[in-house]
Amino acid sequence: MKNTESGDASEDSGAETDDSYVAGWSRSEVQLLQELADRREVLEQRAKEMDIREKLLEATENRIDQKIASLKKIEAQIQALLKTHDERERAAGQPGQDLHGHETERRGADF
Repeated sequence: MKNTESGDASEDSGAETDDSYVAGWSRSEVQLLQELADRREVLEQRAKEMDIREKLLEATENRIDQKIASLKKIEAQIQALLKTHDERERAAGQPGQDLHGHETERRGADF
């Protein structure tokens, strides 16, 4: 297909071929179809990029969820250790002192 800006008739042969008409389509229709095809390629590329970004975001979200779960597990372990420590303090009958008789700081209810 010959691509001319002016839309003039082809001068390659004496036959009546006009670049403004290709297989029953006018030059403007062919140009519009080409622009639509180009636009489709751009949109398809954007869709691929968005799919990649979505997968990256999902992977990142999964890693964050795993870290949150790990931190919650550590928090539960710390709470259990604090409870055990407090129970031992009470059992020793010396609130405000650790098992070795040293002064301890008072903790709030929600550490």
